[in-house]
Amino acid sequence: MGTGAVTIARVIPEVREALLNLPPMLPADEDHGRFRFFDSLTLWLKRVATRQPLLIVLDDLHWADTLSLLLLQFLARECRTHSS
Repeated sequence: MGTGAVTIARVIPEVREALLNLPPMLPADEDHGRFRFFDSLTLWLKRVATRQPLLIVLDDLHWADTLSLLLLQFLARECRTHSS
């Protein structure tokens, strides 16, 4: 997960449990923290996809909250600019 692991672990606690040697999380303001999480997760997914094909399945998208939709929008925009 690289340097984004700490940021991802802030939102996904299982990451911190799996990677025991992560440094402590620093406090961040909400907007900056959200961008760092979106960016870290997107960069990690891009790295994974360069090694092997990656399929993301979106189940029950109609139930997604606003932040989940913002993440999906960010991911779609970054992947589109990454592939061209």
